[in-house]
This record gives sequence, C-alpha cells and structure tokens, in this order.
Amino acid sequence: MLIATRMERARPVPVEQRKNQRLRERFDAAMEVLRPVLKHDGDQQGAMYFRALSKLHRHFPDMSQGELEALVVSVTRALNSR
Repeated sequence: MLIATRMERARPVPVEQRKNQRLRERFDAAMEVLRPVLKHDGDQQGAMYFRALSKLHRHFPDMSQGELEALVVSVTRALNSR
C-alpha cells in the first residue's frame, strides 16, 4: 500500500514542449557557422545581424526567413551568455 501511494505521487514523465525540432537539430552547426561573425563586439548590431542571416541562408537554403531569424537570435543569446 505504501509503495502504491509513493508511485501515485511520482512526477509524470515530462513531455517535449518545444515545437520546432528542426531548429534544435541545426543549432550546433549554426553555432559553428556564426561564431566568427558574431564574435566582434565593436561591430554594429544591425550589420552583424544581416551578415549572420546571410551566412545562415547560404548554409541552410531550405529554411524559411522566420526560422533563420529565430536561429540567429538563439545563437546570439547562447554566445552572449557564455
């Protein structure tokens, strides 16, 4: 009886909540591609963002503009937090 109550209180198995698995699969490759572009601190943010989008578009031509923008933002956040 005691075991059954502990099992009932156990946390449920987490379900993957992230929607776009395709971006997650390409994140590491995008990080390596964008690291040289985004490492310049003194560069203008707009120009750096445009170059990053352009470079990712060349590497991943099948991705939409929205996916590319989301990938650039996530890589930029990851690099800035390190």
